[in-house]
Amino acid sequence: MPVRLCTLAIEFVSAGSRKQNFVDKPRRCAEGGVPYFMRVEIVRRLRHASVEVFTLVDGEYQRTAEAVAGQRLRADHPFEIDFDPRELLP
Repeated sequence: MPVRLCTLAIEFVSAGSRKQNFVDKPRRCAEGGVPYFMRVEIVRRLRHASVEVFTLVDGEYQRTAEAVAGQRLRADHPFEIDFDPRELLP
């Protein structure tokens, strides 16, 4: 998909590629001008789930919403988001 058509990039964190997930991929998306970025991390054996939403501001992502299992993730942009990351656990 051409980056100009992407409104929200979603990254699922992988234990084997944490640097890519937390540094490289967000940087590349920001450089491409993707207005929103979401990071999802699920660790099934720990029953952990977290979600962060970022908005592109002056070429860098700023966190605008975050929640872990047991909390509500709420955001208005790029669309209405309202859920508990616990729902992502099996």
